Amino acid sequence: MTKTHIQALGLLLFSVFTVSAQACDSTEAVETLHAIETAKLLQHPLAFSHGWQDGEIRLSVAQGRQNAEGNCTAMMKLEIPQRDLDTVNAHLDQNPAKRILLGAQGYSVPPAPMFEVPFNFTLENGKPVAANDENRPLNDMHHSLEFMYQLLTQLGAEISAPGNNQQPWPADLHESERSACQASLAASDAATACNCRVQALEASYNARQMGLIGHLLSHPYSTTSKAIVTFNALSNDINKRCGLQKR
Repeated sequence: MTKTHIQALGLLLFSVFTVSAQACDSTEAVETLHAIETAKLLQHPLAFSHGWQDGEIRLSVAQGRQNAEGNCTAMMKLEIPQRDLDTVNAHLDQNPAKRILLGAQGYSVPPAPMFEVPFNFTLENGKPVAANDENRPLNDMHHSLEFMYQLLTQLGAEISAPGNNQQPWPADLHESERSACQASLAASDAATACNCRVQALEASYNARQMGLIGHLLSHPYSTTSKAIVTFNALSNDINKRCGLQKR
């Protein structure tokens, strides 16, 4: 290989490295990573989504850098409310056996309401693609969030006593609950009976709690939780009072 060829190869390699490095830290890459991680985060139990909607959970992504393997890494920060940590810790303090059991299963409550973890990605046709199968800090973060917000979903769906809700439901929730009632329950006057059921549920649960209940009912692991046991008992009582029976 001639000196000219070597110089040309060096310039080519430098050009490839420079383009790759620039692509790692492009604005488009940051926006794409934020969207990828947001979609992943919003798969966690519903209490997480409520915190996100309220702006109490915040994600930021720094510009990426080329790593030793020639791919890219960006640092991400996720902030959650201190209140959520306090609620989970208070519950586990009251239930030390549960804390021990969960710890044995690899679950843990983070020490502070801030995660700072790397996000690894490759570039395919210039577009970022997540590459985090072996990214333990990121995977541990999601593991902790899944545990925390599963518990917070259950706790948030609990009521101290029936009939204490003071927050009216939006119209669309009234309609969806009436439709669900008429689809699964029967009565001599279904419209009146289902209105009775909806009013009784609204007297005990606010709209967000009904969302949490729906989320829990869709997951088998929640069937024995206090929130669902209470809801099922109250629901059956309401059906009897309103003259409703299962179809």
